[in-house]
Amino acid sequence: DGLIEGISTLMIFIIILSIMLPIKLKAGIEKSNIVQSLLMGIIFIFILGINLILDLFNIDLSSLIIFLERINIYNLILALFIIVTIITVISYFISIKIMDKKEF
Repeated sequence: DGLIEGISTLMIFIIILSIMLPIKLKAGIEKSNIVQSLLMGIIFIFILGINLILDLFNIDLSSLIIFLERINIYNLILALFIIVTIITVISYFISIKIMDKKEF
């Protein structure tokens, strides 16, 4: 279980880096730090908002948890790996376009 959690955490970290790299290239280090802080704040508020909505409408997630327990964990990791690969490739091409437009 620890290895699976570690792999999942690493994939999420790669997604965040893939999103931030083109932003850092486009906006520069100082401005991108502000964008990064805003992005983390937006993610926090989004998760908090979902939690509040679930509590407000008394939505039970037990059926979702049961569904997730039935999924083969290796299929879930494979799907996450495919998503990470697609996001990383998109980030790569966006970064290449940004670097081609930059003047040194």
